Amino acid sequence: MVTDIPGLTTIDPKAPRGALPDALPNPIDWLLTGNKNEAANEEAFRVPSDEVRREMRKLELEAEILNAGTEVMNPAGDSSLDVGAPSKEAIEALENGLLDPTGPAGETDLADLAAPWEDRGPNELK
Repeated sequence: MVTDIPGLTTIDPKAPRGALPDALPNPIDWLLTGNKNEAANEEAFRVPSDEVRREMRKLELEAEILNAGTEVMNPAGDSSLDVGAPSKEAIEALENGLLDPTGPAGETDLADLAAPWEDRGPNELK
C-alpha cells in the first residue's frame, strides 16, 4: 500500500510557487546578456513542473538514506556534520517502490542502506 509522501506522491500546497516577492531583486536582471537587455535563458527561471518537483523530492529522500549514519560537509564547507536516521517518509517511499533502488547516483543498493533503519520506531526516525 502506497502512503502519501509530501513532495513525492503529493505536492505540498503550501510550497512556494510562482514569481519571487517584489521585495527581492529579480534574478533575471542579474543574468542579462551583453547590452541586449535580454535574459540569457528565460526557461531557467520558470517554476519547475510538478514532475520536476517530484523528481527533486525523490532525490532528496534517496540522499537521506544514502547519507544516514555518515558525516557530510556542512553548507559552508568548513566542517562536517553527523547525519542521523533517514526520515520515516524516505523509508516508506523506498519500501513502496517509489525510489530508485540503486540510489541517486546508481552506485549503491538503497535497500541495504535502509535495512538498519527500518526496524526503528517512529521516535527514532526524523
